[in-house]
Amino acid sequence: MKKLNHFLPVIGLFLIAVLVIFSSAWVPAIRGCHKINAKGNGIILSAPTEVVTVTEAEIIGGGLLHGTTRAEFTSPVTPDTFIGTLVFTTRQGTLAFEINNGHFIGTQFFATAVAIEGSGTGKLAGATGTLVLEGVVNPTNGSFTEDVTGEICFD
Repeated sequence: MKKLNHFLPVIGLFLIAVLVIFSSAWVPAIRGCHKINAKGNGIILSAPTEVVTVTEAEIIGGGLLHGTTRAEFTSPVTPDTFIGTLVFTTRQGTLAFEINNGHFIGTQFFATAVAIEGSGTGKLAGATGTLVLEGVVNPTNGSFTEDVTGEICFD
């Protein structure tokens, strides 16, 4: 019995070490809805004469969507409207959104972006949600600033 008492602390430390190793490797899935309230600074990359407008932006303070975006838009009806896709790339993964109602009023723009089902990768896999994009374009150099608000959800 005395020999067993000498090994109990060693066995206890071993079990604790095993639990720490396995618990740090296991990361629970992201669940529920997460509010997004971010700022973006970007640039229009394509020339005004091109059919597809390409933009890139850095998103700051976006929580799960903190990272960068790349968007490709077309103006199917009038130059003041646009549709297209917007892809967020973060440390968590990627998530694509579809925009069907973009509008320009002078240098200001407004659009609603809906997550494309099944487009998420990494920790953003399975995400759904809607974002509102509101911003202003500098017509001199093609830069823009925007507010990105809304939420993304996970089952």
